[in-house]
Amino acid sequence: MPAMNDAPFVPRDVLEKPDQINTTKPDLSHANTDTPALGLPGEDGRIVTVLKSAGGCGASVVATNLAGEFCRQTNEAVALIDLDIQFGNLGFYLDIRPRHTLLDALQAGKRFDETFLKSLMEVHETGIHVLSAPRHMVPLDQIDEGFILKLIRLLKKTYPVSVIELSAGWAHWFGVVFSQSDEIVVVCEPTVRGASGLARVLQSLQDMMFDDISLNVVANKVQKYGESRRCVDQMQGTVLKPIQSIGFDEKSVEKAISAGMLLSQAAKRSIPYRDMQQIAGQLLKQINPPGEAELNSRKALVQPVPRG
Repeated sequence: MPAMNDAPFVPRDVLEKPDQINTTKPDLSHANTDTPALGLPGEDGRIVTVLKSAGGCGASVVATNLAGEFCRQTNEAVALIDLDIQFGNLGFYLDIRPRHTLLDALQAGKRFDETFLKSLMEVHETGIHVLSAPRHMVPLDQIDEGFILKLIRLLKKTYPVSVIELSAGWAHWFGVVFSQSDEIVVVCEPTVRGASGLARVLQSLQDMMFDDISLNVVANKVQKYGESRRCVDQMQGTVLKPIQSIGFDEKSVEKAISAGMLLSQAAKRSIPYRDMQQIAGQLLKQINPPGEAELNSRKALVQPVPRG
């Protein structure tokens, strides 16, 4: 992982308040489709979606370690879903060589149910259940809203918490993911490029009428002093919500990535892991996930009654 140099101070016109950005709005209305509401009995699991403001901001490290912390803090299995279907490689961060991928789910058709979903998962020693992205690039339009909705329904029925990572390039089915997410985590770097990408993400969510969704901005690779810290302070003043920071520690993060391990395993005393613990704990308070036993008992309530 290359070292991050302090970025120049972010000018005010790079990251404006979302309601002041006067760009031409893209036609994204088709993404916010009318889909059946979740939250039915037995579908009470929570969804945390991780978005990246730009490639290279460390969103995959954040998504992987959030899933690990959710496992540790809840003592429950947590799903980690790689929906970056062209460049996703979450398994790499956990030293997993997947036998199955999302492509198997896409090709399953009517066979895609809870049992089939579980069979596709690679179970990590920490309790993370990983569904990896396809091994080869898949066109974004090969996935449709119906598949995404079914996937999320199954996740909510099967896992107390699921973490979904999306790609930097947005697809038409992102609206379904957003509409079914309990929390969205946007990861950005404390640089001019990161601030610009964050502004684009906020504007796009507003264009898609998701500006009132529960949004969490995480600035990654933040140095204790200097321009990157000043950049975070300015971004916080313009997005009008607290920005959580993950401290910069190249050595610890590189050690974990190279070993295919979580920060909790490879760098437990590092600043990034300390910050990740706090962010995961706050997210858990916000989503208040059910335990596995509670999830199973609620599913039992909706099982069909045998006919005598």
